[in-house]
Amino acid sequence: MIIFSRSLKMFLMADCCEMRKGFDGSAAQETHCLRAYLSYKRWTGAAQEDHRIIAIPEQDHRIAVPRKHKLFAFSTKVLSKNKNMEIRTSDGVELSFDIAGKDSPSFLFVHGGGADRSHLAPQFDFFSQQNRSINLDLRGYGKSGRAEKYGTIEQYAADLADLCNQLSIQKAIIIGHSMGGMVAVEFAAKYPSLSTAAVLISSGVLFPRAALADEANVLEGLRGPAYKDALCGLINQICLPSDRCKEYAKESFLAVPQQQWIAHFETMFAWNDKAVDRLKVCKLPILYIEDDGGRYSDLAVFSEVCPQLVVGKVVGSGHFPTMEVPDQVNAMIQRFITVYVKL
Repeated sequence: MIIFSRSLKMFLMADCCEMRKGFDGSAAQETHCLRAYLSYKRWTGAAQEDHRIIAIPEQDHRIAVPRKHKLFAFSTKVLSKNKNMEIRTSDGVELSFDIAGKDSPSFLFVHGGGADRSHLAPQFDFFSQQNRSINLDLRGYGKSGRAEKYGTIEQYAADLADLCNQLSIQKAIIIGHSMGGMVAVEFAAKYPSLSTAAVLISSGVLFPRAALADEANVLEGLRGPAYKDALCGLINQICLPSDRCKEYAKESFLAVPQQQWIAHFETMFAWNDKAVDRLKVCKLPILYIEDDGGRYSDLAVFSEVCPQLVVGKVVGSGHFPTMEVPDQVNAMIQRFITVYVKL
């Protein structure tokens, strides 16, 4: 059997006919293969009868996907083994993460609110082919543990520092999506010895006035009994009509409890008031990747505070470009590191 990577569904949705990386072909991991395929079915929301699973001999190097999709071909290069691990933070919360790759510098991937590590799996898979890469679930999300109080931007950054110290990671490249970009800035500002570059993707760092007003309206809706309607409205607002990962993002949003969403917005607003002070002490290279779904950062002010800021923009994706157009995101990060980051 051909073994799928955790993020196969993302590459299929991105219409990638060929991947730069292959699979290890281990028959002992057939359950992983099936689980990945079923996750893909869950994302697309396609009916059971529209799918077929075919066992393909290793030498054929092909897989069968839903009838409405093409047959995708893959190379047979060995994918670096990734494994799930856990650490315990200083306050006793277990953090779950995937780790793969060997070379330095290390990459740290940090998801946003209402998400989990799967939202950055295409980047983890891409960069872990060579570099040591860690893709974690923040406390309170995914497979990670929960504390008595919901996490804050400052707490998430402290958790990352715990992780780095326990894994002996220094000078990491931290990549954050959405709220994860705030965490990346907080981490770089408070723990400069642990970071060498930061990448912020669709992140609310220095919210423009219009975006702040929109977020305040969302928070008001989240505090009411129809909070799920507010979340669905938020998804429609930040996604393009053409976004194929929209339903997947909506599903992950709706799985987060109401009070956790309220705490999430409150910590974003509180941290936004500190953003300029945090950015002033960040001297490391920073890449900001915009999407087509909205403006979440006042990039003019950002550039004044951090003259080293580099800005890129994806084409044809709303708020979730890490899943919608991973090839664009990965290429921009790779070029940014090549040109601007001294390793």
